[in-house]
Amino acid sequence: MRLLGLTLGEIATLIGLLGGGFSGIMFLFKSIVIAPLKSSIDSLEKTVAIFSRQLEESKADRQTLHQRINKIDVRVTVLEEHDKWEGTHRNGGQHEQ
Repeated sequence: MRLLGLTLGEIATLIGLLGGGFSGIMFLFKSIVIAPLKSSIDSLEKTVAIFSRQLEESKADRQTLHQRINKIDVRVTVLEEHDKWEGTHRNGGQHEQ
């Protein structure tokens, strides 16, 4: 029996060759394109995770720093008010200018 001028054996061989060629092309595509992309994406995910962790640590450090600055600001304000009060009482109740 012939189909398009080819015997069944020739058609089966042609399908096998095309399937094998397609499989080879897919293997090459995976190894040349997909594998490096996957490796790059994995590396990027690790970098983003590290950056995110460092950002959280930085946020905690900034919060601690702000708390320290606020405490120092309160102390300075108290000292300034004390200096004003002391200056007022030294000069017999008159404000310094």
